[in-house]
Amino acid sequence: MALRDDGVAELLGYEARGSAIGRVWDFGDVTPSASIPESHFFATLNQNGNPCIGKVAWSNIHNAPIHETFEANLIGGTGQRTAFPVPFDTYEHGTIKHVAFSPSSPTPTSINETTHKLFIVTSTGSLQLWDHDVLQWVREEALATVQTATVIELPPTREEVLGGVGAGGTRESFWNKIVRQVKDIKNPPHYIVHFVTRFVTGSYASPSSPISLASSVPSTFTIPHFVPPHFPDALAALRDTFSFRQLLITSTAHGKIFALDTSTGAIVWSRILGLGWARQVGGRIVPVKAVVVRSVETGTEECVPEARKEIALITQRVADDTLVDTVVFHFDPLTGEDIKTVTSTDGEIESARINVKGANGRWLSPLEGVDAIAGPLIDVFVVPDSKDTIGTLDEFLQVSPRRVTIVMYSSKPAPQVRLYPDTPDTHASLTELAPKIHLALRAGTQVLGHELGLNDELSFFHVAFPTWGVSFGEEEEVTSIIRSSHKHRDVASVGRVKGDRTTLYKYLNSHLIVVISAPSRGSSSSCGLHVVDTVKGTVLYHVSLPAVDEKCDIKAVLDENWLVYSYYDDSNEVGGAKGYRVVSVEMYEGYGPDQKISSSDITSYSNKTIEFSVYEQAFAMPHRVTAIATTSTKFGVSTKDIIVTKTAFIPFHDVC
Repeated sequence: MALRDDGVAELLGYEARGSAIGRVWDFGDVTPSASIPESHFFATLNQNGNPCIGKVAWSNIHNAPIHETFEANLIGGTGQRTAFPVPFDTYEHGTIKHVAFSPSSPTPTSINETTHKLFIVTSTGSLQLWDHDVLQWVREEALATVQTATVIELPPTREEVLGGVGAGGTRESFWNKIVRQVKDIKNPPHYIVHFVTRFVTGSYASPSSPISLASSVPSTFTIPHFVPPHFPDALAALRDTFSFRQLLITSTAHGKIFALDTSTGAIVWSRILGLGWARQVGGRIVPVKAVVVRSVETGTEECVPEARKEIALITQRVADDTLVDTVVFHFDPLTGEDIKTVTSTDGEIESARINVKGANGRWLSPLEGVDAIAGPLIDVFVVPDSKDTIGTLDEFLQVSPRRVTIVMYSSKPAPQVRLYPDTPDTHASLTELAPKIHLALRAGTQVLGHELGLNDELSFFHVAFPTWGVSFGEEEEVTSIIRSSHKHRDVASVGRVKGDRTTLYKYLNSHLIVVISAPSRGSSSSCGLHVVDTVKGTVLYHVSLPAVDEKCDIKAVLDENWLVYSYYDDSNEVGGAKGYRVVSVEMYEGYGPDQKISSSDITSYSNKTIEFSVYEQAFAMPHRVTAIATTSTKFGVSTKDIIVTKTAFIPFHDVC
């Protein structure tokens, strides 16, 4: 096959005895343009040994890709062409990137009586096998490249929301509650039987039961066994008895988000992340962090207000022309609905949402984000205002009209803070919160602390200025900064009682971070793990760890007063043994039991912040640790565990 100067793709052939090369067939103009997308070619031999050359290209007329194949008959000197549209769902799976082909069987007398098999790889990481124009199966390989994962609790039932509150938000009397509950009973005989069964046998809905669909789903709708079960229409996602069944919202490196049923692993819904203006030149979406926020919905006369959870996904858009922007996607995790808001030029909040579904319940448009700022992202953080306010370094992001988020703009001489939406209310809220915000940024071999300030004469935006700096040596470079997991959470227990009835009180400092440093290239230095106070830059804990082949494979997590980290020990000392280690570090107030300094209440500028004791324990691990995290509950009452994943891909947890 050859391409002519005018863009026409031609098939050329010649006889074995040295005849001149001649034209056999052409596929027309295949030059990519705004109206003619890129064409994909493939070639193989059928079972008779004859060449089969094909093309798959998008057709704007059919609004579907066209599969065109030319099969040559070498003996007869003829050929046959077949073409048909493939009902490929571009809204669900993006664009076609690669194609493989298996020709039809030569057994039938006519090629039209057989079917071709087509294997497609899409831009969203989907693998598909088509038998002629019938989809055989789909594998969503994008789920192997998950960048962020967030667990969302399903909403409660109407009875749980009411919870003894009557119309207008007034407290119900006992008899009014009984009357309302009797009126709410559906199918009384069936309800009574199930109630007695649950009461006598303790049998409840299984946590592995799949999430049910809304009653609005057509009864004729069926999901083929070979297609991932995307659920059409709205989800009747209600919380089970013990809230075991939840949704796992994941974003992938292929620019697609999925909602997975944690009980079955089924795909509840999925949606492509839109490129915005970059779709004209091409590009990709790189997810950075997903933040769960709460949006309080106004209740009706029959229901009290219920806090609805939303997700703000902070990403970077890398265009093919090398431009990098920070983009925020704001959506409902239960349905994938776009719920972002945009500020108009006159300061009013207006909707810019595109939510269109097809007859099968799938989205007919990508999820478009908001360009927060023209520049790359540095970091994302949560503002300590107990209102789910989030911030991002290099962009300002507001995840709902009642929230404030912060964006640091690194392309200026000093990082600037941008707001979304940019309104007087958000500016006033940020001005109030600015003194409480302390940021720590990497700067080569240093960590620099920053605070926020506003000078109306020089800028309309808050500016981050450095307040302190910590260096860990000329040969050590800062590789990562890990924030405390318990920040803005309730602390159920403030101490631990020992066997002799003395008490160790937890060292609770919400400004702590963990800094990992690694030796620079060619250096013989060791790795470093440091616990730093972000208010004034004090190093409260430090440990040197061995570097293996000049690399520091250290994983760490900090929760309340508990630090857990892992590393590889290649020591050759007598009595030692090489292997992976997990170290548990607990910090308590004072220099012994029954000593209190009220670490959660005192300022970081107090000299008492360094009055604490450390208890360490080390454990041997049989495999390399790939990730460490802590468990958490809604009210923080349950005992905390450490969840560790290892190279064997079998997660396990235990209390260190």
